[in-house]
Amino acid sequence: MAYIGSVADDTKKLLGREPLLLRDWAKLHADELLEAACRESGAAPKAGIASTLASFVKANNDRDTDSVAACFSRGAVVHDDGQIIRGTDEIRQWVAELFRKFQYVVAPTNVSELENGAILTATITGNFPGARVSLDYHCRTLGDKIDVMIIQPSRATK
Repeated sequence: MAYIGSVADDTKKLLGREPLLLRDWAKLHADELLEAACRESGAAPKAGIASTLASFVKANNDRDTDSVAACFSRGAVVHDDGQIIRGTDEIRQWVAELFRKFQYVVAPTNVSELENGAILTATITGNFPGARVSLDYHCRTLGDKIDVMIIQPSRATK
């Protein structure tokens, strides 16, 4: 036990701070991850899309139910894992249930701009069966809000 304690102490001394968990690192860098995904894909999403998706990723990684719901229009529809969720009240309940059941981190890997939305591809890691999955978030936007979101396994992992 003393050895493990000294390793933890050495890590803090070497870094000058406590080490970050992946979840905490993703929270700090959500905007940069999304920007990098945009650059990698060659897409330059409209400012509203990038901002909305960055807010969606950050709110998920911060586990902030109200901020996730705020990314959606009042009449938004989400399709996830065979479930259809309608309106911001249901979206808020759906997200709260996900946060209650699972600890996870959303790490964007690609963004493809569409005429009226975008596809956000992200790697999700956490304490769910399989522990890691790549998902495509097909988003249609209404102004700066997500109006429709269809979540499905990434094309690359099907």
